[in-house]
Amino acid sequence: MITTQTSLEKLQLEEEELARETELIKKMEQRIAADEKRILHEEKMVESTLKASGIAGDLGMTTIFGRTQKLRNIFIKRVSKHKFITTLLVTTGIVLVWRGIWHLADETPILSIAAVSFVVGILILWVIDRFTELR
Repeated sequence: MITTQTSLEKLQLEEEELARETELIKKMEQRIAADEKRILHEEKMVESTLKASGIAGDLGMTTIFGRTQKLRNIFIKRVSKHKFITTLLVTTGIVLVWRGIWHLADETPILSIAAVSFVVGILILWVIDRFTELR
């Protein structure tokens, strides 16, 4: 009898926590949607400013902005639905950046020494930790 009550209480607490997290997620999604609208509005303002100034026509910017916007919308709509593809793309990007840094470090004479690479890496991490607000 006591274990049944505690189990029910645990379930109720978990349901309440799940409801709170769901509300938090909905608020975050609304904030993201509002940010995306704001960004699109700012992009349209920049585009209209460039069109009005005549620069956009001279540089062919109107077609570039239009095509870029269409491609961006298509890409976001199609890829964002598929979490696996998005994860695969992000992972591929990270690996390629890592590979590029790795080869660049190998080709740099001073960084080809393991101890120097270690000290430079620790120094970079320390500077990032010390001078940024990542915490």
